[in-house]
Amino acid sequence: MNIAETFHRLEDSLALLKRVLAQKSPLYARVCVIPPVADGDETLPVNRIEPELLYGAQAIEQTQKAFTDLHIKDGLSQKSTRRTAGVLWYDDETPEFAAEVMALITSINAIKLSIQEHIITGFSSQNARFSALHNACPGVMTLHLYRQIRAWHKADIQSIRFSWQKKSLLRIPDKAKLLASMQADVIDNSEVTVPVGNLAQRIANTPQDKLRLRRPAKIQPVANIQFRADIEGEPPTLKTVTALMPYIIIQNQRLEVKPLQNYSPRDIQRSKDRLATEVIGTFHGETIEMLLGR
Repeated sequence: MNIAETFHRLEDSLALLKRVLAQKSPLYARVCVIPPVADGDETLPVNRIEPELLYGAQAIEQTQKAFTDLHIKDGLSQKSTRRTAGVLWYDDETPEFAAEVMALITSINAIKLSIQEHIITGFSSQNARFSALHNACPGVMTLHLYRQIRAWHKADIQSIRFSWQKKSLLRIPDKAKLLASMQADVIDNSEVTVPVGNLAQRIANTPQDKLRLRRPAKIQPVANIQFRADIEGEPPTLKTVTALMPYIIIQNQRLEVKPLQNYSPRDIQRSKDRLATEVIGTFHGETIEMLLGR
C-alpha cells in the first residue's frame, strides 16, 4: 500500500461527502462540541465538562469539521480526541441521496481501516508504525484518522439518548509475568524495593484466577440507541455506541433525540453488576485487585 496516496483518497472522499450532504437539508441537526483537552492536561482530573450545543447550519458545519479533522493542532492534546456528539437526521425521500451518502461513508470507513491494518500488520514496533504513518502523512493525528463515521439507513431508530460513560479497562494478568516485571523494577531502582516487595508478596498470595488489573479509562460521550422491533409486540433493541463524532441517520420514522448534558463526576454511577473486589495496590498506572466472594 502507498499510504500517502491512500490518505489523499480518503481526503477526497471526505470532501465529496461534504458536497453530497450539502445537497439536502436535514430534518434535525443538533450537535454538542466538547471542549478539547490542552496538550499536557491529559492526566488532570476532570471535574466538569460543559459541551457547546449547536443547531441547524452551525451543527452541519461542525459535523463536517469533525469528519475532516485528521491532523494535530498546536496546543491541543495528541492523546485525547477532539469530540463532537450529535445527530444529523435526513428523511428517506431521495433514494439517490441515501445511496450515495451510505456508499461514501462505507468507502471512507474502509479506507481508514485499510490504513490502520496496514500499519499494524506491516510494522512490528510502535516506533516503526509511528514513523511509517507520519512520514507518509505529516501531522496526521492517529486517533482521528482511525475513528469511524457512524451512519444508519432505514434502521428504524426510535430514540438516541446521549450520556457520559467512564468504563475501566479490565484485564486478567499472568501472575508470573507480573511478578517478574516487579522484580525487574526492583533491580533497576533500589528505592522501590520495599513497597514493590510488599505488593509482590500480596500478589504471590493471591490465586491467579482472582487477580485483576484495572486501568482508568477516559470519560467518553456515548449514546443509547433504541431500535424498533422487527416483529410487532417484541421489545425494542438497545445498543450503546460511542459518540466521538456526529451520527448520520436517514429514515422517515420519527426519531427522538436527547442531547448530551454537562458532566460532573457525580453523574457517573458504579455499575451495579460489577463484581466486588479488594484493591491490593497499584503498579505502572494500573490498580491491582483481588476478587472477593468467589
